[in-house]
Amino acid sequence: MLRTKLLRSALPAAPSISPPKHHAPWLTQDGIPIVKNYINGEFITSSASSDMIHLYDPSTNEHLANIPNDKSNATAAIESASASYPKWSGTPVQVRQRYMMEYTHTLHKKEVREEIAHWITLEMGKTDGDAMGDVWRGLEVVEAAGRVGSEMMVSYC
Repeated sequence: MLRTKLLRSALPAAPSISPPKHHAPWLTQDGIPIVKNYINGEFITSSASSDMIHLYDPSTNEHLANIPNDKSNATAAIESASASYPKWSGTPVQVRQRYMMEYTHTLHKKEVREEIAHWITLEMGKTDGDAMGDVWRGLEVVEAAGRVGSEMMVSYC
């Protein structure tokens, strides 16, 4: 028992989770936030107000937000994506790469990486360092996606 107390006293204090630095447009702001869906270029609040999936911080069991369990929003997102596919599929590879590069530049901003890591920490109960590792791994995926077009063109030339 003494050994356990000594070990606990040697551990650093758990980091406190600070509130987000930026406005989160994907959340409603009244009471417990409700997660909105991004459909056709805008954040949509679900019409299903009663059937919710509750999102908890696994490290504190704090109720963070509610997610509407609404198939109509999923259907709307699928229809929107299907409608935009013909135009997107005709977009030249170089234009698509520019979009990915702009996204990459956004993710390289320190405050953006910290914000994403903050939300990962809240939702997954990860440590700050582990969450930041996930952000960096995600950034590597986005960078790779931005290179795919050039690599494909080289392999077929």
